[in-house]
This record gives sequence, C-alpha cells and structure tokens, in this order.
Amino acid sequence: MLQYATFYWLRLQALKPAVREIAEIRWEKDNNLIYVNNILDTKPGEMTVVIGTLFKEMPLKPSILRSMQTVLGTRKFKKSQFVSDEDYAVLEDNSGRVRIKRG
Repeated sequence: MLQYATFYWLRLQALKPAVREIAEIRWEKDNNLIYVNNILDTKPGEMTVVIGTLFKEMPLKPSILRSMQTVLGTRKFKKSQFVSDEDYAVLEDNSGRVRIKRG
C-alpha cells in the first residue's frame, strides 16, 4: 500500500512542468526571479520560485494516535479546538521543506 507521501510526490512530479510554465508566463517580466529545482537550493535574499506541495501543520487536528491517547486517559480535545496559534504553513518538495512566514 502506498503512503500519502508517495501520492504527494507523484502528484508534484506530474504537475511541476505545467506549474513552471504558468509561473514563467505570469512572471515573465521579472528578470530577478531564480527558478530552483529543490527547496534546498534557495538562498536568503534571492527572489526564488519553488514548486512544491503546500500543507498546513495543525498540532490540534484530530488524529488516530491522539484518539488512542484519549482512550488511554490523556486529555480530550473539544471539536472547536483544532486551530491554534501554533499552526503554520510548510512548502515541501523531494529535497526538503521550508516553513512559510507571514511577511
């Protein structure tokens, strides 16, 4: 059985050429952009285009592991407590991940 990470990787590989083409059309006038194939190739201070999978890390979202912990006696979360100030967005590709900060 394939893991979710494999599906994300396969989807990224399938969509990457089309997304790159659209990005080049969208930002064709911006000569300062650098297109990189891997997140790890980014450098501070450079305007860089990275194509990857965006996801939101949410420590309070429901999970089967947390459900099992609840059964075993640890604290139970209310349904309205899935979102917190600890949530953050991550952009990931096959080489690594970067945390997205608000500018």
